[in-house]
Amino acid sequence: MTIDTSSLFSTKHAHGFALPGITLETRKVLEELLLDNHKKYHIFFNVMQYHNHNPHILLAAAALGASPEALRKMYDIHITYQKPLIAPKYEINDQNFKDYLFEDEAYSSYLAFFDKKLETMSIEEAFTTFATMEPILDNLFAGLFHPLIHYCYGLEFSQKLVAAEGLAMACVHRQDRGFRTQDLDDMEYMHLQGKSVNEILEDIRNDPVLKSSRKYEPTTDNFAHISSPEASKSLLKHIAQWQVAADADDINAKLKELYIASVDIYAASQRPGKKPLLDFFLMHLVTSVYFVRILLPSLNIKHQAKLLRAYFAKVAQWYACRGSPKFDRSLIYNYQSTSPAKENPWFEVWDMGIKNMDLHVVKVVRALSMADEIFSPDGDHYYLKAAQMTVEGTVHGDPLTHSAWSRKPPGYDEAWE
Repeated sequence: MTIDTSSLFSTKHAHGFALPGITLETRKVLEELLLDNHKKYHIFFNVMQYHNHNPHILLAAAALGASPEALRKMYDIHITYQKPLIAPKYEINDQNFKDYLFEDEAYSSYLAFFDKKLETMSIEEAFTTFATMEPILDNLFAGLFHPLIHYCYGLEFSQKLVAAEGLAMACVHRQDRGFRTQDLDDMEYMHLQGKSVNEILEDIRNDPVLKSSRKYEPTTDNFAHISSPEASKSLLKHIAQWQVAADADDINAKLKELYIASVDIYAASQRPGKKPLLDFFLMHLVTSVYFVRILLPSLNIKHQAKLLRAYFAKVAQWYACRGSPKFDRSLIYNYQSTSPAKENPWFEVWDMGIKNMDLHVVKVVRALSMADEIFSPDGDHYYLKAAQMTVEGTVHGDPLTHSAWSRKPPGYDEAWE
């Protein structure tokens, strides 16, 4: 399978964010690098299932105007630790499709399966056929949403290779601890009163069961503390109160609410007078919610509502495991940028995001750029300030260790001491 470079940017997704002026040379370099990654490297690069982000950074950076030279530099940095792709171990077909789920060594087998399927199916058809069923749908959100993110890069830029990688990842990824998103359909939660995202997050912050489950650990994801049966049950009761109707107007309203809240949790979970903590885990809420907006139009209305509820369930779960931080938008509005003043300050943000070479910075910047475009009234600089805080707070990070990002969960006082 090869990539059709003519569609990479000239027919970008109607809900995506890309700057004009992408050259043919850039598209050719992307074709070369994406194909090289597809043929040579596994989707995980260690036994802990840390993810291959090469397509993410290449496509996000190219969308913001990265040069061919910058793309090659990014790729050369981040292939140094990737795991080679092995030959397929199994011959997967429609009949045995579920036999090897959650098996790391089956990745190349599922990849071959989806590569073959996508020769005759559209990206959207493959998703509807294989990823709207359980347990694949739940597993799209596993591992900080990476199967969802990876697949949606393929969807946004019409890249079947990347979409196949994302679908294969969803099949073999280890399941997250705690509840399954389909648990939201339990009859026990069907008649709960509806609440807003922010009301539910406040309830989670004050929940006595969840409070007693928390333990400050500055170097881990803290996921284990909110994955017990008791904590999971408390979380589900809160999460189920966010209700989404299978109605276009409600879908749009709930997507906006969820996008704004995801950015707030990441950006505004700060403390007055303290240096910003840019949380590695909460940052993924921003990079993933961007793709919820990309994915929804390709689904029927029933699946749209189901996807939104499932996605919010994982957002709330990560919010709880990071200590349920309070967020204050005024701290972002008051952020003082150190970047040179320009007529359009986004130019500096985009440039710094590309030059950073970290796997995530440019992705956060693009998601915040989209939020600014669709949610900010004229003269409102909230998302710009959040983007400036991101690029300026990650300048000195080592792209190989993600040292630009904090692992201290911002909901704990100890993180700020």
